[in-house]
Amino acid sequence: MEQQVQQARSSSRSSSPRLEITSTALTCQRHPCLCIHQPGPVKDLHQARRAGRQWMRQQLARITSQPMADDAIVYSANGKPQWSGVNWGFSYTHSQGHLALLVAPGQTDVGLDMEKVQSRRPLMKIARRYFSPVETAALARLRGTDQTLAFYALWTAKEAMTKRHGGRLWLSLQKPVPVAIEEAMVESGPAETLIWLYENNQQLMLCLHLTQAVDNLVVVAPPHWRLTTWYWPV
Repeated sequence: MEQQVQQARSSSRSSSPRLEITSTALTCQRHPCLCIHQPGPVKDLHQARRAGRQWMRQQLARITSQPMADDAIVYSANGKPQWSGVNWGFSYTHSQGHLALLVAPGQTDVGLDMEKVQSRRPLMKIARRYFSPVETAALARLRGTDQTLAFYALWTAKEAMTKRHGGRLWLSLQKPVPVAIEEAMVESGPAETLIWLYENNQQLMLCLHLTQAVDNLVVVAPPHWRLTTWYWPV
């Protein structure tokens, strides 16, 4: 079974997309696009939320070259936002003053989450309360930075999976993430639709949940950012 785990990890790494990172705004028609924005500090929370939604709509219109009416965004029965009449999937998230938007042509169901990595939180205590036994055991075998990043990888994956389908996070917390960290998860196969990115300077973990595997991912990020693909520790 250990050989199966290693093969699943290798398959997951080989299926990871090539990152095209730029700081220049552009239009994406063929590949999924991830836009990250770091606005200036805003004291009023409601103002920050309004500004974030306005940025999201501007990016959607720019990336897709599609005009966006005021009522273009509708919500499913599960609360998932969708762009009515357009074959583009999108997901929006924010964390600690950072905004991020995932847009994917031809993939109507996508999910995105971004979390600030905080190593001083009682991560294993949180994991034992909310994660599956398999995930908690896998985390317990890790130490230091590996354990911290793995915790946030699992948490962002559950958030992203929830945002892809809609619904409430607590319903997804106990569902194992399909990543090859343990025998019980290998049966689900490698995480071809889960992509993790990590920015060390900002201490941010992002997880993208796509409908299907992709070869290229366009990332528009601040010029000083250094995003890298994150993998589960071997």
